[in-house]
Amino acid sequence: MSIKLWHVLVFVFALVVFALAGAPARVLAPQHPGAFTYERADGTVWRGRLEAVRVGALSAGSLSWRIALFDVLQGKIDAPIGISGGDVAGEGRLLANLQGDRRLMIAQLRIDGMPLGAAMLPGQTQIEGVDVFFDAGQCVQAEGRATSDVLQRAGQTLRFDGPALAGAMRCDGADALLELTGTNVAGDSALVTVRLRGDGSGEWRVGVRSASIETQAALVAAGLTADPVSGETSISEGMTWLPF
Repeated sequence: MSIKLWHVLVFVFALVVFALAGAPARVLAPQHPGAFTYERADGTVWRGRLEAVRVGALSAGSLSWRIALFDVLQGKIDAPIGISGGDVAGEGRLLANLQGDRRLMIAQLRIDGMPLGAAMLPGQTQIEGVDVFFDAGQCVQAEGRATSDVLQRAGQTLRFDGPALAGAMRCDGADALLELTGTNVAGDSALVTVRLRGDGSGEWRVGVRSASIETQAALVAAGLTADPVSGETSISEGMTWLPF
């Protein structure tokens, strides 16, 4: 029997997979100081757990995942993920394959507090029913909903009692976009967006419009930037939502 190229490729791929079989969990979870850190990693790349996780200024407690070897041998990853014991808690699922498809599903996610510039706002954000699917880097499906009272309760930290926020996920061109909006009784409006791209990158943005000079000054003092032309005070930052 003659040896063909694909025989060699399968053999090499099998060697790599079995070499990873005993690799520690930290191999799959590189740390990024200031963005993603943890104190201890237990288990392997296939079934791992991180302890004392921090995502930016938020504590995420423990983060666990499972990856089936059989799925990897078929050229795909289906990883259930659980987060518990901190400011962030919930359950979700990450899926990917060699064709470039990516999918994020979040049954429920609770986030206590929100870092906003130099301030840490109280309150809670609830996200549920998220199902985002990228085909070859293009968003073809995005659904889910979210509510948040972090700006509504910002008066405890800033001189600003903002609106309650609510919104839904949708495709916006090639990206998936979550928009939360709200307006309070004083007429102050806010728009919070989370943009996800098919390559695993993304960004979040918070924008507030207020006619109050005091409110604008409080937001600028917290680290936001005022735009004198549009009248909006905002802050934004890039992020990574998919590690593979």
